[in-house]
Amino acid sequence: MGWQQNYKTCVTCGVSFPARPSSMKTTCSKECSKIRRSKAQTKDMIGIRPEGSRLIVLELVEIVEGRGGRYLCQCDCGNTVIVRGDSLRSGETKSCGCIRDELLQDNVKTAYLNMFVESTNIPKIKSKQPQRNNSSGIRGVSWHKGIGKWQARITFQKKKYSLGYFTDIKDAAEVRRQAEERIFGEFLEWYNKKKGNV
Repeated sequence: MGWQQNYKTCVTCGVSFPARPSSMKTTCSKECSKIRRSKAQTKDMIGIRPEGSRLIVLELVEIVEGRGGRYLCQCDCGNTVIVRGDSLRSGETKSCGCIRDELLQDNVKTAYLNMFVESTNIPKIKSKQPQRNNSSGIRGVSWHKGIGKWQARITFQKKKYSLGYFTDIKDAAEVRRQAEERIFGEFLEWYNKKKGNV
């Protein structure tokens, strides 16, 4: 004998569906189960601040299948942001982006401190490349229109020094090179000893 046709009412959508008398099924489809779980998850999120987060959940924006919804959240910094429920629960998103910005600023400060020592840009004095606006192709050497000669200069610890004017660009380049070896070389030797590089 076959089992008698019985119907149950879906707890999610209210539609009657066929089911065995012994069946524990309460929804008419897998889709209804997903919706029911999503609704339960979204209800539990309102007003919650996930552990370690700067965000507090204000309201549900929409239900996203399998993720529990998307929420409007208030960040401690004052900004609002829409975040996925799964991202909030997992801790993947902890702020409106201000944490990332703060880390970036800290990294920039650290890089700046590592770059400048005694008002001296270490990477710059180590480099042999001329600046982009340099027309001579030689660092520290430029054409002085007023005098009509090549001028050699060097900048160290925020002070500019003129090394003289020359008719031949090679002479200007040589004077500049010697100044680099003397001024930059001594400083870099001191810097390397300080950092323990030598």
